[in-house]
Amino acid sequence: MKTKLYQLIYRVQLLLALLTLAAFYAPSVSPNDFWPAAFLSLLIPVLLVAHIGFVLWWLLHSRYYLLVSLACLVAGWGHLQRIAGWGFPTEPTAQEASISVMSFNVHGLRHTSDNSNVPVDEIVGSAAARNCDVLCLQEFPRSGNRMEQLSARLAESTRLRHHYSDPNGNFALFSAFPISNPQTQYFPNRSNGYQQADLRIGDRNIRVINAHLQTNAVTRIADKIASEGDFKEKQTWLDIRGVMGRFRRSARQRALQSEEIARLIAGSPHPVLLCGDFNDTPYSYTYHTLANGLRDAFAAKGRGLGITYAGRIPALRIDYILADPQFRIHDHRIEKKSFSDHRAVWSRLGL
Repeated sequence: MKTKLYQLIYRVQLLLALLTLAAFYAPSVSPNDFWPAAFLSLLIPVLLVAHIGFVLWWLLHSRYYLLVSLACLVAGWGHLQRIAGWGFPTEPTAQEASISVMSFNVHGLRHTSDNSNVPVDEIVGSAAARNCDVLCLQEFPRSGNRMEQLSARLAESTRLRHHYSDPNGNFALFSAFPISNPQTQYFPNRSNGYQQADLRIGDRNIRVINAHLQTNAVTRIADKIASEGDFKEKQTWLDIRGVMGRFRRSARQRALQSEEIARLIAGSPHPVLLCGDFNDTPYSYTYHTLANGLRDAFAAKGRGLGITYAGRIPALRIDYILADPQFRIHDHRIEKKSFSDHRAVWSRLGL
């Protein structure tokens, strides 16, 4: 009886191993060429957890079948590092120009709980606590005088005395270093795009890119399914279908957007620091395209689970700091408190 059970479990394990290998390959496939790859890559965390379970099961029963799942875990080690971190901070050397960098999607400076206004001092306090040299904000409010308020308060309380913002957009870049060659580019929906600017640090320049890519626009439907969904009802399945359709369309748009930014990075004459809300996971085509040639600060020095999205959809890391290999990554943190549906991410880098 045991032998039959072992054989059944082993067959399931082999099928999952094949699915895992396909999922590992999926991030290199553009959703515009084969859209199911975008869905397949989402299974990577679940598959890795399943293989950890298989290893523990076969260890308990003293079977060599554990080698199959162990091989999958070794092959997926890079994905594990992007999901959970165990890095330790290091100190910059005397020869390095150390900079403190924060990126934050501020949700229009409104509380997610009741949509009330958030005072700019919330951002000032976070930047001051981390002694920031570079602050990249996404979804900054376009209307009113919030930019003037924030820039004035940052100049008073921090080293962030230089800033750049397109008055027609929702990006804001603050810096302790002089800013030159600033530009803003929007994608057709005007809600997403990127900033780029050069910062003069000592005797050299770096290029900062502040990006916000296409949202999936599924939060409200996901909340409805989570709170009211009944799998016996047709409407629930229609809602699930709607979520999948929106995700497919968004993944295709992000693929094009990430390819455009990747070309920008490849053509930069200076070391690039890419910050922002990618609205995609670290096992997606978006991440695979943007992180090519850059180092992920969380994967290098993050600790704990890399969760930056504070909404109802659980366990998502969609906010990033990616750095040129000329930067040495010394520390990385995900801020726990947040008025936004995102958490701020912070890194200390040496150049």
